[in-house]
Amino acid sequence: MAVYTYQNVRVDGAVSLSSVTDLELDIRPNHHGRVRITGIVPEDAAFSGVEASLEGTGLTVLAEDAPLFQGIITEAEISHRDGYYEARLTALSGSCQLDQEEHSRSFQDVSMTYADVVREVVKGMPGAAVICTEGKNHPIGRPLIQYRETDWAFCRRLASHFNSALVPECRNGKPWFWFGMREGGDPCTLPELEYRSHVSSRFYEMGGRDAGWRRSQFFSYHVKDTANHRIGDIASFRGGSYLVCGQRARFERGELVFIYTLGQPALVGERTYYNEKITGMSLGGTVEKTDHEQVWLRLDIDGAGGKAAYPYDWAPATGSLMYCMPKVGTRVSLYIPGSDEREARASDSPRTNGATCPDMGDFNQRYLTTEHGKRLYWFPEQMGLVGTGGKDTPLHILMDDVNCVLMESPLSTRITAKGDVQLEAPVVVLSTPSELQTIQTQKEVQARESMVTPKGTWGGPGNPPTGGGGASVTLSYQFDILGAQGVLCGYEFQTYAIFNDAPKPFDKGGWWLNIALGAIATVVVAAAAVALVVATGGAAAVAIGVGLGAVAAGGSATAMAAMEDKADGEVRSWGSAVGQAALGSTIGAVTGGVVAVAAPAATSLGEAALLSGVSGVGVRTGESMGSENMTSEEKLRNIYDPTSIAIDVVFGASLYGLARSIKAAPIPRPQPSVPKKAYDVLRQIRNNKGSPPKGYKGGRTYHNNPTNPKAQKLPEGVSYKEYDVNPSVKGQNRGSERMVLGDDGSAWYTDDHYNTFTRM
Repeated sequence: MAVYTYQNVRVDGAVSLSSVTDLELDIRPNHHGRVRITGIVPEDAAFSGVEASLEGTGLTVLAEDAPLFQGIITEAEISHRDGYYEARLTALSGSCQLDQEEHSRSFQDVSMTYADVVREVVKGMPGAAVICTEGKNHPIGRPLIQYRETDWAFCRRLASHFNSALVPECRNGKPWFWFGMREGGDPCTLPELEYRSHVSSRFYEMGGRDAGWRRSQFFSYHVKDTANHRIGDIASFRGGSYLVCGQRARFERGELVFIYTLGQPALVGERTYYNEKITGMSLGGTVEKTDHEQVWLRLDIDGAGGKAAYPYDWAPATGSLMYCMPKVGTRVSLYIPGSDEREARASDSPRTNGATCPDMGDFNQRYLTTEHGKRLYWFPEQMGLVGTGGKDTPLHILMDDVNCVLMESPLSTRITAKGDVQLEAPVVVLSTPSELQTIQTQKEVQARESMVTPKGTWGGPGNPPTGGGGASVTLSYQFDILGAQGVLCGYEFQTYAIFNDAPKPFDKGGWWLNIALGAIATVVVAAAAVALVVATGGAAAVAIGVGLGAVAAGGSATAMAAMEDKADGEVRSWGSAVGQAALGSTIGAVTGGVVAVAAPAATSLGEAALLSGVSGVGVRTGESMGSENMTSEEKLRNIYDPTSIAIDVVFGASLYGLARSIKAAPIPRPQPSVPKKAYDVLRQIRNNKGSPPKGYKGGRTYHNNPTNPKAQKLPEGVSYKEYDVNPSVKGQNRGSERMVLGDDGSAWYTDDHYNTFTRM
């Protein structure tokens, strides 16, 4: 194994160090690789102002001619002390070039995958490249917007959508990185000489158990080694296989020592987050297309080459009055209410010609105008409608608070009503230059005839005609009234015999009888179901489950029927009450039997919760099927009520957790008794605050990950340490007895080398 010393490490670049006196290397996911180097500069290279010329230039760190780090100098300082020049240089990996300038743009083609978006982002950086291990087959679904973010920050945010990270390439100096954890790393084995372990705080930063994570996913080792490995390599350590999640290096006693962080992929992930800068922002755009209440926008941030590829909802704050959609070519604001740009919607269409449009000069005068010339306007003392009439005779309706109500039209004006038309005023003036006519034709008479109420109803307005022809009133420069027809108006009525529709009194006796019969039916069905299970050789647990399920569901169905009758004021028949109780009991018995058979086989929290949820659905099915007053839709809502299902699931999960806390997992053989010596050792360990007694070995981490599939696994979510039960004797085997202590206070004894345990 190679060991690097000061003499093996050299620096090449704009300045060469004659010797390296110190080095610190730090490479982590979601950060640019960083190296800090201190070394001696030749006197001829330490001219005035050399620091400024170094910044932005390349730097390569070699260990025995193999690249250790290559990047760009970001800080340089040269000082003179004790007759020689010392340089302090800081360099970042080439990925830092993607983190210097902020950009704004949109990705509206929702068929693009996350990998497509990331490749499009880095296309503008010369020499940039990305390898995507996440998002290759995952379409973005909704538009993504990069708003005042560097390319690195935007890609890092997208990686958080997969709870993953960016990994910089630190050995070629180019803006290369991995989108997701680096894959295809080399296998390696790390020594167990010096290390430390802990559960990372990222468990809580990622949301903990509430987000579906387990503490074991964030367990990590920090291991020292002299070999140079890379992030993403697969390391074998203490019998397990781990991912190299981080790399640091520094000189210790003249040797370059690497410190590696080992763990699971979750250790490098990041909780999903969004761009807080965009919260509440409105982005300008131009309408390219509309359809129904959706608009396609070419956003200003995309420049002239931007494409409108996504239909944003048109949702103005005041609503889309009369389907007032913006027209193609007009300006529209895209509003983002929160930090997630995928929730954006088109909210308004701001005017851009206010300075040249006279109608926009006074904000007190408001207009709503269509492209066809129709207009609705509101003034402080007027409002009106304007059509496309002639210049001298406009089509206009005006309502003026001060003067009058005015209707103007270049064509005829018609008022039609099924009821009366009334004109009421102190003075009614009808003015015409030629003739005023009121005419009732045969067509109107026939229409009125069709409105006569048929015989046999309670009556209504009728208007039967008494003759044919028409009638008219003509005023021609005089008051002559001529009538050719009279019309008779009247009503017809039909009477019926009196009947008794008073409500009947509530039958309390029948109500109590139904409850008693329902209870009897429930007991009969439960007894029959239990007898059937016993007769067929069923287990006692199944018989108990069948009986309890039948009683619970039958009792619930009887209670629901009684409450419905009480609310309706009418008691159902005894046959209906018995049938409802019997149906509910039968369904409850079947459900109870299924749960009784399946529950003992539950091996996880999810299975126990699922069984409890299924049981609750079965009981509510029994309740609903016998209900007379519930519609089919109401029955389905009752059976699949989300609140009830959630309560059932939580109840089942709680029972499962209680059971797991009381007893260990199933043991394949009878449990032995724990010897007294084990309790003596346990007492001394606790008195020593976790240290083994003198002469005993222990305190090492127990990983609770047995390779034998038949071996017992201790409860998860707990950190364990293992100790010897027998004292250490030179030349003798340690034996198979061990003791395992958990950080939750639990203690376990095994006499067959971790295959089975007995709780102490």
